[in-house]
Amino acid sequence: MVSKMVNCDGAKLPLHRDQQRESAWQYLAAATSQGRRGLPEGESLRSIGGAFGVDKSTVGRMVKRLPQVSPADYQPDACDPGTGWPQWKHVRGNACRDRFADVPEDVRERHRDERRAAQMAKIIERDGRDAFLRSLRLLADDAISEAGERLAEVYEGEADY
Repeated sequence: MVSKMVNCDGAKLPLHRDQQRESAWQYLAAATSQGRRGLPEGESLRSIGGAFGVDKSTVGRMVKRLPQVSPADYQPDACDPGTGWPQWKHVRGNACRDRFADVPEDVRERHRDERRAAQMAKIIERDGRDAFLRSLRLLADDAISEAGERLAEVYEGEADY
């Protein structure tokens, strides 16, 4: 646990975002006796988030999730080798799926479409509109070519239709 805390200063190599979250998660598990106690005196969601470089709301989700976690529910490779406590990416993954389980498929699809549109907007901003349109033309040409090949197979009787 000490190494997780000491390595947060980024003196040698900065931790990646996932490593920061994992360190905060493992620290919270140890500091709260795996969610059986509250935060140590003098510590807050904000102070822990600041120490590990993690958003306060993420630390809050971690604290809420801790009491629900049982290491027996996770494979050994999903647990931290030093602490034996499940890694945040595995615990969080289940929480994310649960959060969207009741969302209708059309709403989820709309959300995915919006994310793709945002990604395309970033590409347009980075590379320019003309480069983006040239790329779309290439994709369209490939799709047309593939459709033509499949159509030719149907007329030749080679397709399994």
